[in-house]
Parts: sequence; structure tokens; C-alpha cells
Amino acid sequence: MEAFCLIHLSDLHIDVDEDSNEKMIRENIKEDIKKLMNKHDLKINALVITGDIINKAKYKSYGLAESTIREILQTANLTDDNLIIVPGNHDIHRDKTIGSILDSFSQQILDKDDFISNEWNYVEPRFIYYRKYIEKVMPWSKDKIPVGYGIKELIFNNKKVRFNLLNTTWSSKGNGDYQNLYIGRWQLEYIRKQIESLPDCDLSITLSHHPFRWLKNEEEEMVKDYLQNNKKIGTDIILHGHVHNAKLEVTGTPNKLMLELTSGVGYPEKDTIVAGQPKIEKCRYSVYRFDIDNKNVECICRISTDNGSFVPDNSLYSSDKQDGCFQLSWDKKEKAIDEIACLYLSDIEFDPVPVAAGWCGRKVELELLSKHNLSAALISGVGGQGKTALASELLRRNKSNEKIFYDACIWVDCRELPDTMHLKILQLLEVVSSGVESVILYKDEKIENTISRFYNQIKYKKLLIVFDNIDAYVNLEREELVGELKDLLDIVLDREHSSKIIMTSRIPVYDHRANFKTIKLEGLNELEGIEYFIKRDIKLDDNVELLYCKKIINLTKGHPWWIGLIIGQISTNGYGLKHYMETNGTNILSGTTQLKQYFDEIWETLGINNFGKIGQRLVRYLVETSKPLTANEICSLDKATTFQKANKVLELLKKLNLLEAHEDSLTREVYFQVHPLVREFIHNNYSVEKQKPYVCTILKLFVDSRIVNAIFYGREQLSDNFSGYKNVKDLIYSIDTCINSRNSSQALALIVQYYKDIRDEGFHQDFVSLSYRILNVIEWDKEQIVKVKRKAEFLSDLIDTSDKIDNGEKSNAYIMKYDSLIEKNTIPYSGLLGALANREWRHCRFDKALKHISEYEEMKKKHSDLWDFMYIDNVKGLVLRDKGLIEEALEIFNKQSESSSTLGNIARCLQKKGDVIGALKKLKLSLLLLLKEDDLNAYSNQGYAYLWIADGMYNLNKYRFAKCFLYLCDKMWKEYSPGLLLDTKELNEKLSNIVVDDIEIESKRLLDEYLDSDLFFDLLIN
Repeated sequence: MEAFCLIHLSDLHIDVDEDSNEKMIRENIKEDIKKLMNKHDLKINALVITGDIINKAKYKSYGLAESTIREILQTANLTDDNLIIVPGNHDIHRDKTIGSILDSFSQQILDKDDFISNEWNYVEPRFIYYRKYIEKVMPWSKDKIPVGYGIKELIFNNKKVRFNLLNTTWSSKGNGDYQNLYIGRWQLEYIRKQIESLPDCDLSITLSHHPFRWLKNEEEEMVKDYLQNNKKIGTDIILHGHVHNAKLEVTGTPNKLMLELTSGVGYPEKDTIVAGQPKIEKCRYSVYRFDIDNKNVECICRISTDNGSFVPDNSLYSSDKQDGCFQLSWDKKEKAIDEIACLYLSDIEFDPVPVAAGWCGRKVELELLSKHNLSAALISGVGGQGKTALASELLRRNKSNEKIFYDACIWVDCRELPDTMHLKILQLLEVVSSGVESVILYKDEKIENTISRFYNQIKYKKLLIVFDNIDAYVNLEREELVGELKDLLDIVLDREHSSKIIMTSRIPVYDHRANFKTIKLEGLNELEGIEYFIKRDIKLDDNVELLYCKKIINLTKGHPWWIGLIIGQISTNGYGLKHYMETNGTNILSGTTQLKQYFDEIWETLGINNFGKIGQRLVRYLVETSKPLTANEICSLDKATTFQKANKVLELLKKLNLLEAHEDSLTREVYFQVHPLVREFIHNNYSVEKQKPYVCTILKLFVDSRIVNAIFYGREQLSDNFSGYKNVKDLIYSIDTCINSRNSSQALALIVQYYKDIRDEGFHQDFVSLSYRILNVIEWDKEQIVKVKRKAEFLSDLIDTSDKIDNGEKSNAYIMKYDSLIEKNTIPYSGLLGALANREWRHCRFDKALKHISEYEEMKKKHSDLWDFMYIDNVKGLVLRDKGLIEEALEIFNKQSESSSTLGNIARCLQKKGDVIGALKKLKLSLLLLLKEDDLNAYSNQGYAYLWIADGMYNLNKYRFAKCFLYLCDKMWKEYSPGLLLDTKELNEKLSNIVVDDIEIESKRLLDEYLDSDLFFDLLIN
């Protein structure tokens, strides 16, 4: 069968003021297309360009762009009817006012279908020249594609290929676009309504300039929902550009698999420009051949060399033939995952990697860390000694090395926060598995199972992973790792793999195993210190300057961050080293002066003028953020200054070595964060109260100002029906910010108000992690945790959720504290009894559970307003059921209102009584209700229903039926709750010899019969 074939170009950045090298790249693309057409016998069916046709919106460049595209069409034997383009941010006018216009739009306006009719006139002028160009080169689009979005269909061998065009550039502001762009529901609804009126297609391809992670979080979630849902838009393939790179990625949900393919020729990058010449190497484009019948695509990836000629792109992915060709499928999830496993993604991005400015020295340490016999290493040393810089330099060298050893190099920022490691590992596994092992699916997973999955990743892929700032997981007295990180290190050191784990900590860690190394950093030696001065552009033109340079190195004991602060002072004030030392040496750098005093001196000097005071304010904002921010985000925090002035202040702060830069390896976006020592110094200098306005400003970026006013100033009361946030991730970040900024009471108020939203959205691990961190620092008695009903309910739910995840290992201490602060036979005591009863049931200690229930029931005779967070009657029913007192359990469940869970509980009771047919009939009713529910818990409970049905079938000796329902359970839990699969192990072993042909079809047929006809039960009996 002939394949549908398209060329994917992006980010050509055609410029009327071009250099000859840029022209050469375009000529080489045309020549390479000819070569590929001959070599692979290609018949091209479409040319797709995902934006940035011209450079920096120079509209005069459109003339050159028109002739260029026509030449490529001619080379590929295509007409303009087979050309499909979406706009990029360089294709439209850069309007500085767009930011304030967008801010004036409410979410309701952005969601309205008539946005294009009413509000688009504010945006349309940006597209005037782009629209004229498109109407020339793509005349079919006139009146069909409003402004860069819509639908184009091509017919190929009686197959219909549909292109969904999305405009992600209309809200672009220039810098700071990452995670700040809108797409608009109006755009998606326009496409959905067009699709509704059309017959189905055989292949759906969506085009956008920006990868969807560039959209605001809620916008990204919305567009993915439309694309993953065949009832809305539904797509098989997504083509992106913008990031000047290439990437092949499996994305989607268990119900809808999509392939995300990124390519880009690219714009000159700062680190590749030599003597003013543009980039001619690492320009990329791709050709895709789609086998529509078999749902396979062959990706032919091409990359330019240093002379501008194109060759197979093997630098990002590996294959046996090393020909830059990769086969992927968008059909069966298992098949696609197996195929993507043979690739490796060198640009996996987790946390942004710190940039080690002016790197020098540490050659011995780098060599030690690079030894292949090491499975893990820890870099230790006092604050500011360069632990993070050394680790980031190791990561950078491995990523840029042409002889690639590691499949991916990943940075994990732990930032000395306790009780987050399990969550961090879950998030890491989601990224490494390209989203297949998502956090949501493994939300209730126990740490030992997470560690096992982690090992599978480091075994089958060669990963270099840095865990930075792990101090919270080190026992100071024993100098060893504790908690989840200890379990992770044990599996890394004790099992075979080719990956490497690097950790950084102020506290050293020692381990006897030969494949572990601790590297304790000391200060830079004299030669390394001199090199550092030179690399930071400090001139050492004569022996006098060199002498004073050596004195500074000696006085600071080679401490890199301290030296960096001094270099910042010298650079900013234009001093020579001699002048600086004569002026400041005695007062600032005496033998007894500590680094803290030196920082205070710089801080005081910074505040002398208004310019420096802006810098102080920006630093005070930054110390309270728990994640790095872009320059635009930082500048937007200070309303008292202009963006232009704030950007200049940021440059000053960078010079003074007060900011750390982090770079996203995919987007090249730079983020800033203060050095951990700066955070310590600021928190020492300013009280929580004095920092409060800065914290509140940051929080208002993520949640409604009414929430901030309520928890910090008590000006408003928060009602249960008021959300005040756009998505759960913003809420999580806000609580995280409160904790980091020492506002634990406010963090408690937030999580008590919104913990159900976090938990019910599937963020169980975040809920548990944030709660632990809060409860470990607050004063329980002062906050009245166990005496205020809402807070006690939060605590009870936390204990229950924690029991599911870690068998109650961490919540034991909270139960003991709960008990110690409560007085018996009081109303709050009833809340504790419910929590204890539920906990003992989960741990199969039924007699203890019944004792607590009995005590609760005695209290109920005297009080009418007891707290019942755990629905103690239901808990009693579960205890009686599992203890074998079936009739008593049924008496409780039969009094409850009919629901999927109640019917399921009754079914389990009947099953335990031996009434298998009765149980199966109740499970049918439960399943009919569950199939109408559309949330994660319902999917998990469907799995339980299938498992119990399979168990019943097995007891009736209907082994083929049992095999089919067990197959449905396994399938459901693999997709939605992999952590529950252990529950199927016993029955799977019993049915291991049973074979069902075409089990997928047979299981569906059997399920339909089970749900649709009562005759099915007669069949079972007979």
C-alpha cells in the first residue's frame, strides 16, 4: 500500500537581510529533498510548514519567502493546493500592547464562541502582512481559514487526510511566552463544529507552531482534551515547530494515543554564532510516510552538518541502521511504547538546569564523576562551594558530547524540601516514560513499587540523573541517606544497569559499596581561582593585579560564590583589583569576617540609590518563590518600576552574583532563582511580617486576590463554592510558596480549604506531601488542628490517604499526636475514633476497629452532633464483612442509599456467603452505574467489579468466562490504576492455563451479554 507522504518544515526564519549561508541552507534543503525522493522512491503529497516563515516580522521578507516556498513546492512536485501553513510568532507584528489587551480579557470572554466576532479586532492588525502572504501562496485558504486556524482535507488513494490548523501565536508577547500563551476555546469550537458536519477521516493531523507546553496550564489541558476526544476534534498526529529541534513522542491517554512530532530549521543561537555568522549546523527538517491502513509512520529525520549539507539525524535518537529513519505506530498503545523504547530522548526536560557561568577548574572531580564503574556519587561541601555548578557542568558536558553515552541527562531540583521525594520520583518517571507512566495513574502507588519502576527505567535506558540539594534526606549524625532516597540508592547500587545517579548535599554521605563515591569539595586552588577571574572578564594585565587576585583567593579560601560576589562588585563599580583591595580589603575581608557579613555589606550598598532599591525588592520577591521565574515574570512583580528598568536591574543582580540562571534545554528559556545562601541571608535579615507583602504579590499571580486577603489579612471569608484558582497546579504552587516563605499557618488555611480539590483531581501524592510538610512545622495546639472540625476532617482524610500509599508508616506519628492532644468523650474525640476505626479496618485489625466503633456508638447515645468524617456506619459494615459477620454487614449496607459502591459492598457480602449468582446480579447493577461515571475513581472501581465478577465465574467453574472478565480488569487497571494490578496476581495464576482465542472480542461480547440480558444468569446456572 502506497504511503501518504509529507515534508515538515518549520522555523525557516527567512530574512530579507539574509547572509549567504542562510541561502545555502535553503538550497541544500531543496537538494536534499530531491535526494530523498530518489533514494526512498518518495511521492510527496503535502508540504507542511509550522510557522516562523520569516524572521522578526520583517514584512519585506515575505517576497523572498514566497519565491522560496514556490521553489520547494516545485522540487517536491506539488501545487499550492497541497501546501498547509500555520503562523509562528515571528510571522506577525510584535505588539507590546498585546499584554495589557489580553489581561483585560476575562476567561469567560476567551471561552466565548463569538470571540472572533467581537474581540478579534484588537488582535487582527498583527496578521495583516501574514494574511496577504498566505492568500498568495495558499489561495485555497481564502475564506476557509479565518486567521491561521481551521481545516484542510486532502484525498489520497480514496483515503481522507484531515489537517486541523491551530493558531498558537495570536497571544504571543515576545519574551516570556513560555506557559503564558492562549489558544482560546472559540478556536477549538470552530474546528469541532466544522468536523461535526463532515464525514469521518482516515488520518487526522493537527498543526501548531508552539508545542502545547507553551500554553497556559489550563489552556494546555483544554486543547489536549479536544484532541484526545474523538467526539470533539480527535487527532492521531501533532506537528509542532518553534523549539528549533526534532522530537518524536508518544502522548495521549489510554483511550486515545497520539504521536507528537517536532521539527525545526532554526534561528541562529547565541552559543553557535561565530564572527557574526548565522547557524548552518543542526538545522533540522523531517519527511513522514504514513501507512494509514496499519497506522504506522516512518519518520525520516534530517540534520545539517557544519558545512550546511544534510545527513541522517542520529544525534537525538538511536536506531540499529543509524539512517535517521524511525518507525512509530499510533494504533495499539503497547506496540507504540515498545517502539519508542528503542529511541532515546536526549532532551527530556524535568527541572531547568542551572547555568554554571564562568566555569573553571574541578578537572579531578569531573574525571572521578565520569568513571563508568560508578553507579552513584554524592558531591558535598559548604554552601556556595560549587556543588550544583559541578553537577550541572557534568550534565552539560554529557549532553553536548558528540559521542553520546547517556540516553538522557536529567536535572531534579529537590531544594531541601522534606517529604517530597516519592512525589519527585513519580513525576520523574512520568517524564522519562514520555507520559505513559503518569503520576495520576500511579497516584496511590506504594514507594517500593515506585522504586521498582524507577529501576526498570535505569535498566533499559542509560540515564544520567542529578538530584540537587538532597539535604533533607540525609541523617546528619550517621551521614547516610534516609527515607525514600535510601531505598532508591540501594536499588541503584545493588542491581545491574548502565545509568548513573549524582546527588548534591552540604552533608556528606558515606557508603561502603565500591560503585559509590563521595566527593567533598574544597575551595578553588590558586590557579583555578585566577582562571575564574579571567573567565569573568577581570583583567590581570600586570603583576600587581595578579598579586591582589591571589590575595583575594587566599582570604576567601577559594570559596567560589564569595569570589563571585567580589567579582560582581569589581565589575559593577569598575574597580581594579588593587583599588578594590585597598578600599575594602581590611574592612570586608579580614580573617574573621564571615560570608554573611560580606553579603550584608553588598546589600547595604545596593540600597543606597533607587536603582539598587529596585534590585533589593526583586531579590526579596525571588527568595519566596519555590521555582525559578523568567525575566518577564520577575519584572511583572514590581509594579513601581518599568519593564525596561527592571530588566537593567536584573543584569546588575546577575553581575553581583545574587541570581542563579537556569535554562530549559528544550525552549532555551532562561529562568532565575536566588542562590540558597541568599535566601538564608534574606530570611535572617527580614522577619516573616516584613516579607509578607512580597509573598502576597507572588501568590496573586496564581490565585485570586480574595484568597490571599482572606488567609493573610482575614479581610474576607472563603465560601465552599468559591474556587479562586484556575487549575490545581496553581493551587499546589501557592501552598508550596506559603511553606517556603515561612507562612505555615497560611499554608494550612489553604490546604484545609482546598485539599479535596487537590485529592479528587488525582493529585494524591501532592496532597500528602504538602500536608506532611505543613504538619511538621506548625504548632498543632496553637492552630487547634484536632479541635476545629474542618481541620480535624482534613487530618482524618490525610491519615486515610496516607494509609493507602505507604501503609500508614508516616501517619503513625500523626495518629499519636492526634490522640495526645484530644480529651476523651468530647466532640472532637469522636473524629479521632472514626479515623482510628477506619485505619484499623485497612490494616485488618478488625477487633480493634470494632472497639473504636463501639466507643463511638456509646458517645452517640449522649451527643447528637458527633463528627463523622469516615462514615462510621459504612466502616462498621466493611469490618463486619471482612471479619466474616456477613448478615450483620448486609443489614448495614441494605439500609444505605443505592450507589455503585453500596451495590459492590453487598455483592462482596453475597459472594462471601456463597451466593455467587446473587453477587453477580448486584455487581451487574453496580457496573451499570459505574459505566455512567467518568472519573478516575470510577475507572478504578470498574476494575474491581470485573475482578470480583471473574472471581465469581471461577467459583462457578466458568473458567473461560473468568479469564475474559479478568482480562477486562487487567486492561482497565493497566490504563488507569497500575498500582492495583498486584490484586489480580492470585487469580491470574489460577487461570494461567486457560486460553481464549480473540480474547479482546470475546470479552466485549461476554460483557455485553452480562449487562444486557438476564438470560445470561440462567446460562450460568445451567
